[in-house]
Amino acid sequence: MLSHREVTNSLRTAKPPRLHTLKLPESPTFTNEDGSQNFERFDMAWILVDKDEKGKQLQPILPDSPTNGTQDFFIEIGDGLYFPELLTGAGEFEAFRFVGKRLVDNELPLLHGGVEYPEFPLEIVEMMAGKDESFNSLQKAYEPLFNQMLIQQPGCILSLEDLFGGDTAEYWRSPEVQRQSRRRLTVVKEWKIALNKCQLIM
Repeated sequence: MLSHREVTNSLRTAKPPRLHTLKLPESPTFTNEDGSQNFERFDMAWILVDKDEKGKQLQPILPDSPTNGTQDFFIEIGDGLYFPELLTGAGEFEAFRFVGKRLVDNELPLLHGGVEYPEFPLEIVEMMAGKDESFNSLQKAYEPLFNQMLIQQPGCILSLEDLFGGDTAEYWRSPEVQRQSRRRLTVVKEWKIALNKCQLIM
């Protein structure tokens, strides 16, 4: 497994993070025996299993195929995942997750990305920009990615500029950063999501 420094250096020199739009293999909510809705998965740590036990890359299901298709699909640390079925109307970023640093060989943590506006996990900020650098690298890496996500959503918010009234400069001078992992504070369970059970939307 790469050290934190190796991950940081590789992210700074790698291609920009990419957005992957996926459909979850099952709903994050389910119905209790009494008929009420159970939302406990939203309090869990979401873990994406993207490789099998032998280290082979898993592939998502293609929309027009009952079997797993594309052989060049892969997810990297720092990428963004968008799950449209998570949208409830609470905010444009409630369906977005950042891909965190690999936990073990086949597991990637999916980190909350905010609700009404983007909120960066501290882990992503440290990997992408470093503690003592400006947020320019974050803006360069993620504003195009966020715009790709927003344009997929229904409504009139088609870009980060639309979301912030025409100007993103103030936000990027001091973007919202989650100073402590939500997982450390509240989560005691994990929901493991197999990539080969997800459907690739785009």
